[in-house]
Amino acid sequence: MDNTSLSHFVQVTINGLSMGCVYALVAVGYGMVYGILNMINFAHGEIYMFGAYIAYSALVCKMGLFSSILLSLFFCGVLGVTVERLAYKPLREASRIAPALTAMAVALLIRSAVMIIWGSSPIMFPQVINNKPIILNNNIRFYPLQFSIIFVTIVIWVFSLWLFKYTKIGKAIRAVSQDRNTAWLMGIDADKIVSIVYLYGSILAAIAGFLIANYYILLFPLMGFLGTIRAWTAAVLGGIGKLSGAVIGGLLIGLVESFAMTYISTAYKDVIIFIVLIIILLVMPRGLLKGRGQKV
Repeated sequence: MDNTSLSHFVQVTINGLSMGCVYALVAVGYGMVYGILNMINFAHGEIYMFGAYIAYSALVCKMGLFSSILLSLFFCGVLGVTVERLAYKPLREASRIAPALTAMAVALLIRSAVMIIWGSSPIMFPQVINNKPIILNNNIRFYPLQFSIIFVTIVIWVFSLWLFKYTKIGKAIRAVSQDRNTAWLMGIDADKIVSIVYLYGSILAAIAGFLIANYYILLFPLMGFLGTIRAWTAAVLGGIGKLSGAVIGGLLIGLVESFAMTYISTAYKDVIIFIVLIIILLVMPRGLLKGRGQKV
């Protein structure tokens, strides 16, 4: 492999890792909810999209970068908990089809609300993070925003592992994910734990929405739906219900997408992603980390 081919390969890899990190952040929320309630929260991608729009409005109002991020986290957290309390909690004992249909309805409701408030046309997101490329030898371009995305994901991953394995709240979440009724008998408020899971997952979705909006400098209402497809695929690929599996699955999806777009065709990237998913699930039906949908 000559220097030009090597630099191109490195560039494509960096692009894939940065996008995969965004998918991973959203996939963690899917995996956590499924691990506790065995439910697919189709509205999670819309919360990711909603967070990006909130950050946009805050930046347009000259609130500053830090304040805009905090506002996005707050509104997404409130939205996630509210949706769980009003739409999902009454259906916990219902058949699985009822929560799934309700989640789809909530997703459409959030998307419609965004279109009413901000319109259906794409919006340019203010570029608040310097993304001027740093060009090294062999024409390899390092974009600061890409490495910011990777760094943020690593920090959140490590923090989440610590949170779920070594803190009281984390142990309670794991207990509820294994057996909600038994956890309740042991004195754990299962309803509170479920709300915390939705809160944390929504906050991660808001972070992902802000990062991807900065990356593409573009907002549009369907970005939540597209993020849902990628993130849910990543969660299943890594092992549904597994925190590290969601991260690994997201990174793999990002890399497959990046290499497919570069070396094959942009038109076939989705097909290739799902072919990889099918092949892996045929060999490892529970995903790369053998998720069972019962553990965080």
